[in-house]
Order: sequence, then C-alpha cells, then structure tokens
Amino acid sequence: QQYARYRLEAELNPVLKRITGRGRVVYFNRSPDTLPVVYVQAYQNLFRPDAKRNQQTPRLGGIDFDKVVVGGKALSDLAKADEPGYTVNGTIMEIRLPAPLLPRDSLVMDFQWQFRVQSETAPRGGQDGEVWFISYWYPQMVVYDDVNGWQTDQYLGRGEFYMGYADYDVKITLPVGWVMDATGTLENPADVLSPQTRARLDSARTATGIVHVVTEQDKADSVATASSASGKLTWHWTARDVRDFDWGTSPRYLWDATRAVTDSANGQVLSSSLISTFYRPEGVRSYWDEAARYARHSVWFYSRKLWPYPYPHMTAMDGPDGCGGMEFPMLTCISGTY
Repeated sequence: QQYARYRLEAELNPVLKRITGRGRVVYFNRSPDTLPVVYVQAYQNLFRPDAKRNQQTPRLGGIDFDKVVVGGKALSDLAKADEPGYTVNGTIMEIRLPAPLLPRDSLVMDFQWQFRVQSETAPRGGQDGEVWFISYWYPQMVVYDDVNGWQTDQYLGRGEFYMGYADYDVKITLPVGWVMDATGTLENPADVLSPQTRARLDSARTATGIVHVVTEQDKADSVATASSASGKLTWHWTARDVRDFDWGTSPRYLWDATRAVTDSANGQVLSSSLISTFYRPEGVRSYWDEAARYARHSVWFYSRKLWPYPYPHMTAMDGPDGCGGMEFPMLTCISGTY
C-alpha cells in the first residue's frame, strides 16, 4: 500500500464561517511504478454550484487553493497540459509533477487552501450555527493500488470511501471557550484545557462511572478551557495509521467521559479506551446524557466478541442534521432532533 504523512494547520472563523488551512503532505511511492502525475481529493468541491452530485446539497462554493508547491516548485492551474502544474476537475485534483516520482521514493507537497463551511444540510458534516463538524476538509491523497491504479472516482455526495492509510499531525485554532474532539490523541491538554477539565478527564480514564468533564455551570463560568490573550487556542492532535482525520467543535458542548475495558485476563485490565460524548444541553431530551454509557457498552461488547478496540478513544458527537450517523476514525457524528 502507498502511504502518506500529513502536517496540517487550520483555523475556524465562526463569524465568516470559513476555514483557512495549510499543510505539508509527504507521499511515499511503495509501488514498482514511476508516477508522472499524482491525484488529490478536493472533497469540498461537491458544494460548487456546477458540481456533479447524486443528492441535494448546499451550493455555497468549494475549496480555493491559494498555493500548491511540489518539491519546492510552485505550480499553477494555468500551466499547459504538457507542463508541470495542476488541474481541478470536480472533486479531483491532478498534479503534473516537475519530475516523475520513482518507485520507493517520496514526494513533498505543500498546500494552502480555504473554504466556507457548509450548512447543516451538507452530507456527513457542516454547521448549524451552534455545532460544527468538519469532515473532508483538507487535500487528501487519492488511492493508487495494484488493481486499477489511481482511483479517481468523483465524490458525488452519497456513497462510500476508498482512502489510504496515513499519519497525521494536526493543529486546529479555535476561539477560547470552544471545546472539541478529533481523530487521534490531544498532545497539548495543558495549553487548551483548564486545570479543572484536565483533572476530570484524568479521572474518567480510570472511572467505573460517568464523569461530567464539562458541565453547563462550567460553560457559564468560562472554566472549560484555558484562557488566552489572543482569544484563540490551538489544539494539537496526532494520529497514526488511520484513513482520515476529522473533528468537531462548539461553544455549547457539554462533555461526558468514561472508559471502556477493551482487553482483560484473569480479572486484570490489559487495555482500555477513553469514551467521550459531546452534546448540547437540550440533548437530554434525546438521551444524550446516557450516550457515554451506551458508547462504553458498545466498545466493551465488540472488544469482547471480536477483538480489542485498537484506538485510544471513541467519541460520539452531537452534530448538525447532515451528519446522520457517520463514522470516522475514533469519532462518530450523530445528528439529533430535540
């Protein structure tokens, strides 16, 4: 299988409803083939007015690439077809390389981009003004396999996904007071969470019951997150060997947590995973206050019946209506009707 490493940074501006991002992708060609071009998914182009789609979606615009650099060379979408450059066709970007990517070699690509976060009717994510679930938000390498080569199917809105595995190092900048969760492990909790929140979260990792990590009173008292003179906090996440990286955030989220035992023997706990739920206060009408218990049981049950759950956490998140019930690595977005 091919492989990639992503170093991504993004900032959410909730007033403009925009995400600005930049990142470096290192792509490893493990195949025996020489690749003169590579392909990148530009999933947000599903929301362009002229996009092909198989379901109704918002049409507020797609992803704008402000910079594309390959091997230190800036590329343009105005380059001729026989020159190094890139072409965006729907949700697929074709990058014509300055020099072919040889077998067992790697390629470094740098991107800068921005897009408007779609409304709550967007499939598998979006925002409703209160909660934001951000999916398919960065340039992601298209799969190159030994069956058909490049898998350049367009993203049409309804359908499944074929994604390669990768490592992620991601920094997300949000307003102070907003809590979030994401694929992977939070590397800087002391920088973004208050001492009280960190203490409760540590308790949840060994708890047998449910810990209320962030409550309504905590939100009212502004003690859920750390403070910052800039009014912003940057959350740092890492994940290894996963197919995608996704995240959700809100200034209104309550946060419950507990742990699920994923492997045990002779009465001894061999491994466990943090279970979290993020939901709005009115979610209690739909039993979101019970969701941490339900999620814990699910992870424990399937770890026992199949194999131990392999990741550090599983989170269920109250999302906009477009989420439906959509699974991502370590994160499931569930729309709720109150």
